[in-house]
Amino acid sequence: MVGRDYPEYVLEVHDTLPFYVPFRALTHYKYTNVLVAGKTMAQSFLANSATRLHPTEWSSGVAAGCAGAMMVEWGWTTEDVYDRVSLLQAVVKEKTPIDWTFK
Repeated sequence: MVGRDYPEYVLEVHDTLPFYVPFRALTHYKYTNVLVAGKTMAQSFLANSATRLHPTEWSSGVAAGCAGAMMVEWGWTTEDVYDRVSLLQAVVKEKTPIDWTFK
């Protein structure tokens, strides 16, 4: 690649399926009332390739929206949602895929 020095791990072949967006990628370690989604999520260079696709951005937005609604309704923080992530997954799964695999 011209003009670029990428780390070795970028040049290696990696399986990408299945992949999941962990709830922690939607949070900030300093702030317990902030959620991010889509292009603002915490991610590695490799994960960025998958998470910038519209279906994944959409699903991360659904997850952030559902988590935000839980936080407002029950007075929770992001840490409270994380402690009950299976509840969040169940709600989000009704609206959008929570895993990206081909069956």
